[in-house]
Amino acid sequence: MASSKMGPDCLTPPSGTTEPTGCDTGSLFYNTDEDTLKVYDGSSWSAVYEPVLTNIATLSNLSSTGYTGSTGVSGDVANLFDQIDRSTTTDWPSYGFQHYVGSSDGYVQFNMTKAFTIKKMAVVGYAGGSHYSNVNYFKGSNNGSTWTTIASWTTHPGNPNARGYLVYPDSGNHIYSYVHDHIDDYAITVDSSQSWQYFRLGGTNFNVSNGYQLVLNVILMGY
Repeated sequence: MASSKMGPDCLTPPSGTTEPTGCDTGSLFYNTDEDTLKVYDGSSWSAVYEPVLTNIATLSNLSSTGYTGSTGVSGDVANLFDQIDRSTTTDWPSYGFQHYVGSSDGYVQFNMTKAFTIKKMAVVGYAGGSHYSNVNYFKGSNNGSTWTTIASWTTHPGNPNARGYLVYPDSGNHIYSYVHDHIDDYAITVDSSQSWQYFRLGGTNFNVSNGYQLVLNVILMGY
């Protein structure tokens, strides 16, 4: 039976952000950055437990929250998390979010009603192929006023063209259901070292497209 005795350089209790050295085979270590329990096989650490990621839209009481854009546009946040495929240029007025920000810092902010840890995310944008930035961020807050950047990107993962959001003209797969079911192919990695209640999805260069931010679906995977 493998020993669970920790070596002289291991932490007690064994937890932290960096795997320790000098441990016996079978030692356990909890990586707080990754929220993952790992076991040492004598040469490397491997996960024995990872949290199950869930679509946050199915966990939060979104119907009681709203969104606010940096330009004062507001609406029902459920439009962004309705889990419905949108593939035409006429879908956005009732089912997405749009505002004009030009070269300013533009964002949509939403309150998830409780704190969540987000590990992966994806953004489906305007089916016409524009209305995006190439300097994008995702921020978290627990008071709605102090913000921490937890993800940033230029081109959205899985996009064959240099666009900040996934858009239908680039691929017929860029719809909510397909992206959700293949999230590892499209995921933006989010810093999951802390849980947050408020979020901002934004960017600072929407003029690379046409100056507008337009979001049809936001997919947040976490717990």
